[in-house]
Amino acid sequence: HQAKLGVMGAVAMLPEERREAFEFAMKSDAKVVEIESPIERFLLLCHYNYWLAAERICDYWSLRRDVLGAENYWSPMKLGVGPNERSSLSPQAIEVCKSGALTIADVPDRFNRPVLVYDRQNQTSAVSDPEARKAALFYYFHVVSEMDLALLHGYVTVITPEQTQSSVSFKPKSSNFSLLTSKAMPVQCREIHMISPQKMSSWVQQSLNIWLQGLKKMDLLKTQLKMYFIPKNEDAIGKLKDHGFSKHHLPQKYYGGTVNYLTWIKRRLEWEKTRYRAHAVPEISPRQEDTSMISLDSRADHSSLEASSTSSAHSEGKSPQEHR
Repeated sequence: HQAKLGVMGAVAMLPEERREAFEFAMKSDAKVVEIESPIERFLLLCHYNYWLAAERICDYWSLRRDVLGAENYWSPMKLGVGPNERSSLSPQAIEVCKSGALTIADVPDRFNRPVLVYDRQNQTSAVSDPEARKAALFYYFHVVSEMDLALLHGYVTVITPEQTQSSVSFKPKSSNFSLLTSKAMPVQCREIHMISPQKMSSWVQQSLNIWLQGLKKMDLLKTQLKMYFIPKNEDAIGKLKDHGFSKHHLPQKYYGGTVNYLTWIKRRLEWEKTRYRAHAVPEISPRQEDTSMISLDSRADHSSLEASSTSSAHSEGKSPQEHR
C-alpha cells in the first residue's frame, strides 16, 4: 500500500503534460486503470523505484491515448462488447483482433518468453486500415504485458507469410515498428522471427528497409530481427527449432503447428466476462467535473515520499531529481 501511495505521489509531481492522460483516465474510470494497468506491474518492472514507475505508467496512458484516440481510450479494452457496453477499441480494431492475424501461443518458447504469432494469411480488409491495425497491435502488446514471464524476459514475435494470393494488401508502417519497441509499453519485444517463402518478397523488403531506418535512429537496437528463407512449410518447425521454437509457435493451418486463433479468442472472451463482471459503467460524462474524486495530489504524503525517494537516491548516489 505504501508503495502505491509513493507512485501516486510521484505522478502528482511530474509535469502536467506527462501525467495528463493518466489523470484523465483515473477521473473517467479508475476501475479500468486499476484492472488494466495495476501499479504493482510497473513497480515490479521498475524494481520498486517510485519515480520510474510513475513515469512508465503515465507514458503508457499517453501512448494509449495517442493510439486509441482521446475520446475513448480510458474505456475497457475489450473484444466482446454487448448491449450498453463499450470498448476503447473501435469496431474495425476489434475485427482485426478477431481475424486471427495476431495470436498469442499457449506456451512460451524454450527461453520462457511469450510468443506473439502474426499470421499474414489471416489478414482481412480491416487490416488495411492503418489506425485499426495499430490499435490491434497495441491490444496484443498490452495482453502480452500482462504476463509475468514477459515482465521477466520480454517476448518474441513470429511472422508467417501469406500462403495464397490475397486482395488484402498493405505496406508495413514505421509507426507500427516503433510501437513494437516503444519504451512506453510495459514489456519489450526481444526478437522478431520472419519467415519468407521467397528469398526477398516485397513485404519483407519493405519491412527490412523500415528496420534499417530505425537502426539509424537508434530506436530498434534492443530488438533483433531474424529472417528465414523457407520455401517448404513442412521445414519450418525444424528450421526454427534451433531458435527455441516448436510446433506450438506456428499456425495450425499450412504449418502443422498448434496455434489456433479461434481457440485463443474464445478463451479471451470468456476471461473478459470474469474480469469485467463487477465493473460498472460510470454514469457521469468523463468530460464533466467530478468533485467527488480525490485529487491525485492528495493521495500521497509528499513528505514521506520525498524522504523515501531521497533515502533511495542516496543509496544509489543520485538525487530525487536525477531519478526523475
